[in-house]
Amino acid sequence: MRLEEISIDLIDEPEYDVRDTIMREGLEELANSIKQVGVLKPIRVFERDGRYEIEDGHRRYLASKMAGIPTIPCLVIDSPAKERDLKKLHANLFSEDLTPIELSRTLHHLIDDYGYTQQELAQLMGKSQGRISQILSLTRLPEDIVEAMEDRKISEHIGRALGQITDDSKRQYYLRYAIDGGATIDTVRGWVAREKAAETAPEPPPEVPPVEVKPEEYPAPKGRCSCCRKDFQLDHLMIMKFCGECYTDLRNIMPELYKAMKMERQGREEQPKPEPEQEGEPWP
Repeated sequence: MRLEEISIDLIDEPEYDVRDTIMREGLEELANSIKQVGVLKPIRVFERDGRYEIEDGHRRYLASKMAGIPTIPCLVIDSPAKERDLKKLHANLFSEDLTPIELSRTLHHLIDDYGYTQQELAQLMGKSQGRISQILSLTRLPEDIVEAMEDRKISEHIGRALGQITDDSKRQYYLRYAIDGGATIDTVRGWVAREKAAETAPEPPPEVPPVEVKPEEYPAPKGRCSCCRKDFQLDHLMIMKFCGECYTDLRNIMPELYKAMKMERQGREEQPKPEPEQEGEPWP
């Protein structure tokens, strides 16, 4: 490692950066400070094809370009790429500025490009292998969830919960509500549980057309008259209302009443029917 003053035109931004989004707030203030006192802490770079690539100090580099200074103090390192990436990981592992999505991409980079296993990463980071698997899975969440987490609009827990909603329109509705209105993880889990219950609800049985039944196929049931004791169809039933006392009295006199009714009916039947009137002569 050596300290050099290197032309800013020979320095390139990192090809791979643990932080995908450089925090640009305060760059103008940093540039004004550099104009007055210069770069107090050298940036770390390594050589690549006759030029230099930044390993650490990206913000100081951007502020120096903004300030318009021609050179910048650099610590030139000779470590291999794998070691440099590991140093970046260690430097940013516990940084609050590193988003879960950026950490997930870093771990994928170490696995895909340097052959690390999840178990090795777990030992390296002091985390369980299950937690490493969780972090790696974040980049496989729906794109809208990944973007919201990357922009720090939602937390990892909320993003992971919302990612379980498979319907895009419903997930985006809940995501907007969580961003604009705020939501706790318990609230979001309630949304997810409700949507999952709706997805697994059994489908209603198919509609069966009603069977048309002709009235004559099912004749009306019959009953027995309490007075004459004859059977009759119940669709011709006549109803009267009695109190308990009158009902008892009526039942007691029912036989005599029926005899009187029968005799009166027979008398009417025996009377001769009146002859039809003949038409008279028309008026003149």
